[in-house]
Amino acid sequence: MSAVPSALPIWWWEVLSESTGYKDQNAKLRLYEKHGVREYWLVNTEVPWIMVYRRQDNGKYGKPDYYQPGEQVRSEVLSTEVGTEKVFE
Repeated sequence: MSAVPSALPIWWWEVLSESTGYKDQNAKLRLYEKHGVREYWLVNTEVPWIMVYRRQDNGKYGKPDYYQPGEQVRSEVLSTEVGTEKVFE
């Protein structure tokens, strides 16, 4: 049995913590990129910021976009914008 589900989401987000932050920013990033997750959001509630990786035409994630409190996070996958205040509530 495979450790990777047969159907993966096209959008995913993680809230970073001290215990999982490294794994979320490295192993999971590579895993989601490999399996076609189109947007991957990493939320840091301590700093605070949101880092958004988007899948490019070549199948790889481009450089992430960063969003701070008071900004609108644009999601191409969800076809909407989300205010960061909703994420940091």
